[in-house]
Amino acid sequence: MVSSSSARAARERAKQLRAEQERKERRGKIARRTVLGVGGVAILGGTAGLVFYGRSHEGSGGAKGKAASAGDVDYTKLDETSLKSKLANRKGVPKLVLVDGSLPFGKGPVPGTMNTGTKNVIEVVFDYACSHCAEFESVHAAELKGIIDTGKATVVLRPCKILGSAWSDLADSFMGTVLDREPAKAWAMHTAIFAQLESAIKSGAQQYPGIDAIVSAANAVGLKADTITDATNSAQTNAYENWTKLGTTSFTNQNLAGTPTIFINGVNANLAQLQEQGSLQKLLLPGATITPAPTN
Repeated sequence: MVSSSSARAARERAKQLRAEQERKERRGKIARRTVLGVGGVAILGGTAGLVFYGRSHEGSGGAKGKAASAGDVDYTKLDETSLKSKLANRKGVPKLVLVDGSLPFGKGPVPGTMNTGTKNVIEVVFDYACSHCAEFESVHAAELKGIIDTGKATVVLRPCKILGSAWSDLADSFMGTVLDREPAKAWAMHTAIFAQLESAIKSGAQQYPGIDAIVSAANAVGLKADTITDATNSAQTNAYENWTKLGTTSFTNQNLAGTPTIFINGVNANLAQLQEQGSLQKLLLPGATITPAPTN
């Protein structure tokens, strides 16, 4: 039989644990949301999602550094001229995309350009099917655009497919046509695709959105009708599969642990530093300390 004093101690310990968990949850600045199932099409109804620094990942992951490998691009050493030498120039890859599947944005935001007046570079490694990436986007999309347009940094988008979802293929191939046909609207389209995923998560949908959601986003962005038609065909035939493969290979080569992964001037930033709007800009200030992501 358990003594009354032991029972009271157990209850008190349980109370302390609950209180600590509540404090941790309050410290998270982003509301918990339903997360998307890894490798499937179903959204796991009723499952509470972590704040985005929990990351979506495949397999066991690895060290969260940025190990150099063939095909990687060091943006901290590039300028507009050398950038052109890094173009992928491959079938099934947008013409502005580089050899590692990445896409830099300078003022505009204009894809395939860099902000030459600064050495600052922010790289965003993401999967369009990643719920944590959608949360990161909802917090930082406007901030990132402001950083680009004020010339504070070049922002590099690095899509990959690590969750095995067809939604990633739809989004990548639709974006591929946008980049080749109406590149000036690529940034807005990127943001709009994540907004569709975010909307699905909030609504409690039981599956990923379909091509209709992406078309709706394209209309809202103001893409031309023929661009939307061609992009829809590209999405349905996975016409830019090679682009997806380049980004995924880069993710694997660098032994990254999950998405989103954010590099600031080459440092894999701890996402716990990036939970609030404005936190990216603070880390670009002179003397700012970027805490590296944990390695376990």
